[in-house]
Amino acid sequence: VPPWAHEGGSEDMLQRLKNKDGDICQGIAKEMENRGGPQAILLVNTYGSNPQWEGKYISQLMEEFSLDAVETVLKVLIDCRGRTFCVYFSMNKEDMLAIMGQNFICVGSDGESMSHDKEKTTFNPHPRYFSAFSQFFQTVREENVMPLEKAVYKVTALPASILGIRDRGLLKEGMAADIAVFDPETIGSQSTFLESRAWPEGVKHVLVNGCFSIRDGKPTGENPGKVLLKN
Repeated sequence: VPPWAHEGGSEDMLQRLKNKDGDICQGIAKEMENRGGPQAILLVNTYGSNPQWEGKYISQLMEEFSLDAVETVLKVLIDCRGRTFCVYFSMNKEDMLAIMGQNFICVGSDGESMSHDKEKTTFNPHPRYFSAFSQFFQTVREENVMPLEKAVYKVTALPASILGIRDRGLLKEGMAADIAVFDPETIGSQSTFLESRAWPEGVKHVLVNGCFSIRDGKPTGENPGKVLLKN
C-alpha cells in the first residue's frame, strides 16, 4: 500500500481500499513491483483472521481467488482488516554474498527482541527476530564467504567500533564479558518463514556482562543486559 494511503490510521486506509480512492490501485501495483512482484510476496500471518491463506504467495492467492494481483491484495487487506505480515523475496543472493564479504560491512538486524515462548510472542515474525546471527554464520560456512575469524569480527569488534562502544567487542582484560560460545560446524538457524520462533543450533553458552544467559544451550532465567551508551 502506498505510504499516503495510511494517513489517518487503519480505518481510513481500509475505506480508501474499499473505495479504490485516487491512484491507490496504481500505487499498490508499483509497490508490489518494487518488491519483486506477486510471486515474491509471501503472506505469513493474518493474525487469526484467515489462517488458510498463510504460507501462500500473492501469486497463489491470485489463482485461488481468480483475481489479478492488485485485486488480490485489496481482498486480503480488506478481509484481514489491514492486519497482515508478509515476507518479500526481492534480494539477489549473489549481491548479498558480495556485500557480506566486504571488510567494512558489519552484521545487524532490524528485528526486535522477542520471546521464543509462543504464549508471549503470539504471532510469527520474520526469522531475523531470532536467527539473524546464526543464519549469518551458517551462510558464511555453507557459501565459504570468509574465514571464521573475519565473520566473528563483523559481529563484534567492527560494530562496536562503528558505534563508538569502547568496552565491548573484544575478548580482552577490562572489557565487558559479552561472550557467545558456539560450534562453528553446526551453528545455524532453525527458524522458517512460517515458524520463526525457534532456537538456533550450535550455540552452547551466552554470557552478558559476565553472567550466563544461556548455559549448555538452555536459558538460565538471568537478564543481565542493559542499555548501551556511546562512550
